[in-house]
Amino acid sequence: MSLFLIFLVLIAAGIPIAIAMGMVPFGYVIISGDFPITMLSYKMFDAIDNFCLIAVPLFILGGNLITQIGMTQKLVAFSNELVGRITGGLSHVNVVVSTLFGGLNGSAVGDAAAVGSILIKPMREAGFSKAYSAAVTAASGTISGIIPPSVPFIIFATAVPHMSIGALFVGGIVPGVMVCLLQCLAGYFISKHRHYPKITEPFHFSSFWKVSLEAVPALILVGIIIFGLRGGVFTPTEAGSIIVIYALLFGFVIYRTLNLKSFFSILRETAVTTGVIFLVIGSAGPFMWLLTRMGATQTLTQSLLSLTSNPVLWWVLVAIFLLIAGMVMDTVANLLILSPIVFLAAKNMGFDPFVSSIAIVILLIVGTSSPPVGISLFVTCAIAEERIEKASLDVIPFLVGPIIVVAILLCFPELAKIVPRLFGFMV
Repeated sequence: MSLFLIFLVLIAAGIPIAIAMGMVPFGYVIISGDFPITMLSYKMFDAIDNFCLIAVPLFILGGNLITQIGMTQKLVAFSNELVGRITGGLSHVNVVVSTLFGGLNGSAVGDAAAVGSILIKPMREAGFSKAYSAAVTAASGTISGIIPPSVPFIIFATAVPHMSIGALFVGGIVPGVMVCLLQCLAGYFISKHRHYPKITEPFHFSSFWKVSLEAVPALILVGIIIFGLRGGVFTPTEAGSIIVIYALLFGFVIYRTLNLKSFFSILRETAVTTGVIFLVIGSAGPFMWLLTRMGATQTLTQSLLSLTSNPVLWWVLVAIFLLIAGMVMDTVANLLILSPIVFLAAKNMGFDPFVSSIAIVILLIVGTSSPPVGISLFVTCAIAEERIEKASLDVIPFLVGPIIVVAILLCFPELAKIVPRLFGFMV
């Protein structure tokens, strides 16, 4: 347990997550001499030696390409026709685009940055406040980590054994749609109270038909991924490759919005993002091995189980713990370190393992947009040129939605299992 406390102290001192996780086992081995130092490099390699992790850089690259070639803008136009005429129009467009784009990008922070760069400026020009524009963009980005394909679900499946990535992917559809509806509802009431604008021009079927056709390639891609995974046509890793090839085809041949210069720029951006993620995963290997070897993980699990015997109160306390962890620590690190512990404790408490998995991931993702230090909120505030203190108040109503969805799923676990069972998964 002292090792975990040392890790938290290092984080509080401002040391990056990956470095802090590496320092703990390295320092222990050097001081104690209980294990050869080569064991650390072996455990680090063992952590990243997972075929499923190849999908991560592919999904990141695919998401970056999709944004670059203009598919996201086409989804914006499509969403605008769908919900733009409702009170708070662009607010709903923001949420719906994140829902649709989530299937292509798979990352909450990546979605917040991509959608924010497209929509925050138009929202400000339309009359929405800078704080509100940043808040709704950060909060809607949480949907990207839930709607398939989801990078957080891939990381979770590598941390928790015997959990199907395909089942988690399609299991995220219902929760993702529920979050979308609740966030749109929050945006409607806030916009009505503040008299935010909506599109006033009348609906024309010809315009709707045109933007719908332009959005079809992006929508088809999501369908290909979901049905291809279930049909056994390809693995999650191959699905990532298909997204990349699909985006390259449209970027170079059909849309012609991609050139070699922009392509290499995207490759560089993807390499940096992937490097950061894999550094965290690699550092987590020896860190988790040492915690397990020293009995810290069992102690933490028992500590969670001893919180209370009331299952409702137990989840409330765990949810608060995960939300706070999501605020102050990297999502990948949280998924690798905390999710196996909470998953095992929830299973021992008698909760459905599949539903608990989805709940854990959602709660950790929500933390990325939660004040005061949610990274997605920092990103969108930077784009909106707004102080995070002001946006922190506006983001709260939108983060209530995911928390409500978690509560609903835990009370009615069959809701999360409807789509996976339709696809033939045994959950």
